[in-house]
Amino acid sequence: MNTLHTAMTGDSLTISAGKSLDLDNYAAIKSLLHTHAHDHFAHCVVDLTATEQLASSGLGILLILKDELNANRFSLRVKNPNVAYTLDAANMHKQFDIAQIA
Repeated sequence: MNTLHTAMTGDSLTISAGKSLDLDNYAAIKSLLHTHAHDHFAHCVVDLTATEQLASSGLGILLILKDELNANRFSLRVKNPNVAYTLDAANMHKQFDIAQIA
């Protein structure tokens, strides 16, 4: 089972995905959204630095997070070139600030 980890620092929320972001993460996403339904964040970071595979359902999960979480700014951190390519091909840079980590 692929799990998500969250960490709160001040008014920022960081969500760290495992080796893949796909439909297997949906239950964890629903739980996360329920837990933070009434919270407001200045910044939400989705950390994909450990992610090696990003499925089309994972792209949908990113959009669900952006639509459902109450945050002023959303960004993604990416390390794997294949994940970066998938985000670029899906024009996710129009929805998120994307940082490529070496």
